[in-house]
Amino acid sequence: MIKTIALVRRRVDLTHGEFRDYYENHHAKLISEVPHVARYVRRYIEPSGLWNGPGAFDAITEIWFSSQADYDAAMARLVELQELFATDAANVFDTSATQRFVVLDECDTDVPGASEA
Repeated sequence: MIKTIALVRRRVDLTHGEFRDYYENHHAKLISEVPHVARYVRRYIEPSGLWNGPGAFDAITEIWFSSQADYDAAMARLVELQELFATDAANVFDTSATQRFVVLDECDTDVPGASEA
């Protein structure tokens, strides 16, 4: 599997609640325009958690693709939709802070008592 990970920060004028509401009810729905997405998860960082201060992020976004071909097709479609995604992202994210990664999602190391997230 191929997975994209994005660390995103909310716009400073949005509360954590406003950020999460907009992300879930508007921006996240845009993924329906992208083909071959196997899984799409948004993980919200607890504002009172240990990861605070300068450089802190508000959410981690993960998108899985089953194959390189699926990933390539999705990226080609995202290029076509670049203006739509960028315009909407500006409504919710501090886009200058976004960090993106592409990773290969290999088998997890067996950990007794652990379950898949």
